[in-house]
Amino acid sequence: TVTHPHKEVLRLVELQPQLSTAFVARLADTDELVGIVRADATPRSAAAELGISIADAWQNRGVGSALLARLIEAGRASGFSSLVAEVLPANTRMQRLLRRHGFVCTAEPDGNALDFRLSLRDEAA
Repeated sequence: TVTHPHKEVLRLVELQPQLSTAFVARLADTDELVGIVRADATPRSAAAELGISIADAWQNRGVGSALLARLIEAGRASGFSSLVAEVLPANTRMQRLLRRHGFVCTAEPDGNALDFRLSLRDEAA
């Protein structure tokens, strides 16, 4: 089980308006943090880099999927053009999660990571 000190959690969810969006999942009865999802755009780009961390005991229970769905909605509302993620080739769970939410692998492994992207723009516009 991964636990994050309170100061670290605050740093992870401390946002820069218009550049960052983050959500956490915690247990109502114990306040235990079980997941964090965050997207950060650079000032030069409307694309936002995605990061997800789910406690081991809560993986494969829908926490990551729920957080990611919420982040996608918020990213669209915030005007991000896309969400991007670098995923290790061995991290097949993350690859499946991203694909279920519409992400497409845009680059083959260079030995270090796979690049995934989800457009948040209405393609019909």
